[in-house]
Amino acid sequence: MIQLPLIEIILYIALFFAPPDATHISVAGPDYSIELTREKTAWTSGPATFTALDDSLIRDENAKKETTSVAAFVKAALNHDWSRVSKIKLQDSATLEKTASGFFVRVNDGDPAMRTYTITYRRPAPPATTKTTSRPLTINVLGAVNRPGAYPLPAGATLLDALAAAGGGSPTAQLRKLTVVRGPAGATPAVIPHDANAILRGQSANPALLDRDTVFVPESLL
Repeated sequence: MIQLPLIEIILYIALFFAPPDATHISVAGPDYSIELTREKTAWTSGPATFTALDDSLIRDENAKKETTSVAAFVKAALNHDWSRVSKIKLQDSATLEKTASGFFVRVNDGDPAMRTYTITYRRPAPPATTKTTSRPLTINVLGAVNRPGAYPLPAGATLLDALAAAGGGSPTAQLRKLTVVRGPAGATPAVIPHDANAILRGQSANPALLDRDTVFVPESLL
C-alpha cells in the first residue's frame, strides 16, 4: 500500500493545481484512487471534503476536521517553473510530471515495477455551436445587359457580381446611371442610384446586395 504521506502529497497537488474551471478531479493508481467534485471553494468525495490551503491539506469529514502539513513535500512543486521543465523529483522514490490533462506521479520504492498515479481534471463541455448556412440570394438584373434575368448569387454578393452574372453591360448601357430597386412586395420600393464606372475605377464602394434586389441598367438613347 502506498504510504500515507505520499497520498497526502498527491491529494494536495491535485487540489492546489486544479484549474479554475475544473469541475472534477480523478486520482487513480494501482492501490489508491479517488474522485473529487467541486463544491464552491472545496472538493468533495462522498462525505469527505478536501481543501488545499497554503501548505496544508484540510480534510473535513462528518464535521471532524483534520489538518495535515505537507509543506516539506510540495514546496518544490509550488515553486517550480512548469513552463520550462515538466518533471521534478518529489522524494527519492517519486517524481511528478505535468501533462496536458493533469499530472503523473511515478513511484519506485523498491517494488519490482514502477507504480504510476494519474491526476486528471475534467472541465465543463464547451457549448454546442450551431452551424448556420447563409441562404443564397436571388437578384434580378434588367435593362441594358447582355443576359437579363434572375440569378442565384451567394450571400454577400455585390453589385459588380450581379453585373458579371448577367454578362456585363450591353454596348448601349449607361453604367454610370444604374439603379438598385429594393423593397418588400406591396411596399414603395427604394431606388438607389450607383455609378458602376466609378466602382470599377475604385472611386466608389462596391455595395452588397440583398435578396430580391433588382439591378436596372438604363440604355443610352443616342
